[in-house]
Amino acid sequence: MNANSDYDELCRLMGLMVVQAGYLECAIGELAADLTGEDREGPVLANPASRNIAICKAEAIRQEIPERSRAICMTLDACTPAFERRHQYVHGLWVWTVGGTLPPPKHTWRVRRNGDVLEKLITPEDLRDLGETMSRLCDDVYEWMGEN
Repeated sequence: MNANSDYDELCRLMGLMVVQAGYLECAIGELAADLTGEDREGPVLANPASRNIAICKAEAIRQEIPERSRAICMTLDACTPAFERRHQYVHGLWVWTVGGTLPPPKHTWRVRRNGDVLEKLITPEDLRDLGETMSRLCDDVYEWMGEN
């Protein structure tokens, strides 16, 4: 595989992962709307995923039997690091070596609001895994809601 096809594969996997992350964010927003009684089209869907995760966990614990709330809280707890991985790819600077043809980027570089610098190696395997993780978590949220 040449450098350009490697780059094309990374971009394809990045796009698939971003789409799956969008589905997951929507599922969490719909869950927050269901649990709070808010309109699905209202401000709940406009919340950042982290806010809706917190809302869902608090409402599930308040409203549900312990075993059932534990199940969705475990799913929601897995969403937070998945979104953090997504942020590194989406908001990070893709860094590659300069010269000749454009090789695949080697890592992402991102400065967080608190000043921490995060670097992550870019691999097709990680992007594929992250997209699959987002998809599975989305299925888990909808299954918990009884929509699968």
